[in-house]
Amino acid sequence: MPSRSAGPIEILLRQEGESDPEIRSLSLNTLIDSPALSIAALLWTQLCWLFMFIVSGWTWISAFVAAYCSLWAIRWPLVQNSARTSNRRGTHSDVRLVSMNIGLIFLVACEIFVLTQVPVEQGSILALCLCLGFSAYVVAFFPAFPILATLKIALLNIAMTVGVIMGPSDLVRPVALLLPGGALIYWLMIQRTHLILMGAIRNQQANRHLALHDPLTKLPNRTAMREALDRHLSRMGRDGTVSSLAILCLDLDGFKQVNDRYGHSAGDWVLVHVSEILRRPLLRDEIVCRIGGDEYVVLLPNADEARVRAFSQFVIDAVAQPFDIGRSVPAQIGISIGAFIARDGSRRAEEMIEAADLALYTSKKNGRGQLNLSSDLLHKPNAMPPARTAVD
Repeated sequence: MPSRSAGPIEILLRQEGESDPEIRSLSLNTLIDSPALSIAALLWTQLCWLFMFIVSGWTWISAFVAAYCSLWAIRWPLVQNSARTSNRRGTHSDVRLVSMNIGLIFLVACEIFVLTQVPVEQGSILALCLCLGFSAYVVAFFPAFPILATLKIALLNIAMTVGVIMGPSDLVRPVALLLPGGALIYWLMIQRTHLILMGAIRNQQANRHLALHDPLTKLPNRTAMREALDRHLSRMGRDGTVSSLAILCLDLDGFKQVNDRYGHSAGDWVLVHVSEILRRPLLRDEIVCRIGGDEYVVLLPNADEARVRAFSQFVIDAVAQPFDIGRSVPAQIGISIGAFIARDGSRRAEEMIEAADLALYTSKKNGRGQLNLSSDLLHKPNAMPPARTAVD
């Protein structure tokens, strides 16, 4: 559970893996049902109320009709808003839907009970249909939150059990003996479906992690870098939470010689070693990615020139230190860095990568093992980095 105090809604939403924000977000999106299903449930319940009114003439039924329609009308825009935002990464459904859903299920439970009191056999049969139908709905749509789903199943089946015991229908009364067993079966189905759902979410997480990370260094890869770059640029233009964005392209100096002389296993060790160095000076929201070979990209949101220079100097000094790769002579490499700082959200990702890469080329051309910081290369539309040679 999160460290904050748990209120009633938090208790109902308690589940396996809820400390994981991504699991929590994906699970909350299961509270959203389709418009067609929501409207069908509304029509079904209202037709049942109409049947009761025609058969019994009880005018007080209109209070339940008004309450159900009001709750449904309040819930409808919440569902629509959640459905619109659910595809955005990091967003999830409105937790107020939990209260609305419980309220609607409670009214359905009341409807089931009232139906069993109607002085015709068809009322109790219709109540049984409602109980079974909405129980199946709960099992299908709320397995992410077993406690919440169990509460709803209990409301529906208790209302049906008490209703048939107290009601006038001798035909349906024996069903009361079977309902507890049916509720238990529904509960077991919820638990089973919950395990399957959590397994699917965890597999999705694992597959996404593999797709976005380099298997050797465990750093984010080129795809993850582009996603992060686009996300930061969007935030610069949308809400101003990112005031500037620095992109650093880094390339190892002398890596090919180490790889050729000591073998690929030594080269892999060097890449992991450099990755650990690049992680050390990172601050919150900063990210380092390996985009291929011995090339890395670092994104520093809200970074100024001083931050870029401090980060680069730390990396250059640390990488230049001789290191032991299990041979008689310590190996030594260097690193060249090209950087560009964007101060507004008008830059395209391709332009920033091109500018930083051109700055990296200049850094290697001017002697390597240094930083070349650019802030005006994007104003040279014809400036393109020359093709890389095999010699680094």
